[in-house]
Amino acid sequence: ILAQIEDFQIDNPHNLHLKKTDIEEFNRLNLSIEKLIQNNYIIYENQCEFVENAAHELQTPIAIFKGKIENLMQRSDITEGQAELLESINNSITRLKKLNKNLLMLSNIDKNNFNVITSFEIKEIIEKQLAFFKEQAIQKNIHIETDFTDKITITANKGFTEILCSNLLLNAIQHNIVNGKISIYITNNKLTISNTGTASSIKSESLFNRFSKTSTSEKGNGLGLAIVKKIVDINKWSISYFYENNTHLFTITF
Repeated sequence: ILAQIEDFQIDNPHNLHLKKTDIEEFNRLNLSIEKLIQNNYIIYENQCEFVENAAHELQTPIAIFKGKIENLMQRSDITEGQAELLESINNSITRLKKLNKNLLMLSNIDKNNFNVITSFEIKEIIEKQLAFFKEQAIQKNIHIETDFTDKITITANKGFTEILCSNLLLNAIQHNIVNGKISIYITNNKLTISNTGTASSIKSESLFNRFSKTSTSEKGNGLGLAIVKKIVDINKWSISYFYENNTHLFTITF
């Protein structure tokens, strides 16, 4: 019973198979555990459904609101002060749109809606993401160095893995300094992404919690690393974080 409880995951309650026994106390214990799990799973399912429905419902009004603000920004009769105000509102709507998208992503991950599994090289994913983020790195004059000497082929959902790498690279750019550096290594069945930057105000054990942010002024919404951690857990990989010598290091072991 203890072994099964230790391996239990709320998103897959059907994997629990408690053995029947002739001892009345153990049977009562099994029934209590099964009832407890069933009730918690119902709550979990309702929560996932609520988040997904809310995120879907918010998509349309957010898109309409953003479209109207952008139309106002194109008008020639607005003052400089009004333009600054509209720009501020538009930035807030953009952050809200990203937050809503990430909440929907977390809901889909929780429900394991991306269950197509294939085999591919992690190098392929990183190179694809680097091409996408190159412009953002140039804006801060960030030097990117890579070492892909080892070949790692993993079996997982490719879309999930792209999201994982994208969030880690975006995090490395957003929390970097001007004229900083990003290093990406693939070796010994591990992917390491490090970036220069100042120390985080969040403890490492809280870094992957939802809505954890190093600063209230940052552009992120505190869900990027939570999504990374969820994808890592689903695939039974591991992720570690260290800060030393003004460098943040994230390592995923496949």
